[in-house]
Amino acid sequence: MKIEFSLFITILTASIISVAFVLEYIQRYRRVKLQKNIDLKRQQCEVCASIYFIPSAAKFWRCPLCASINK
Repeated sequence: MKIEFSLFITILTASIISVAFVLEYIQRYRRVKLQKNIDLKRQQCEVCASIYFIPSAAKFWRCPLCASINK
């Protein structure tokens, strides 16, 4: 059975695009799943008394309102 060259190129290109789409979808799914596991803790600014939620791993953080560094 003979396959024309243009049909071969079309099938090859379509399969490469499909594989790339599936790999990108899997990678985005993993990234979203990892972002959901971030633990936040409630902190109050020592200067202006504003309350923010920051990652629990942060030792120091900067208040967005007054720009003071808090521990």
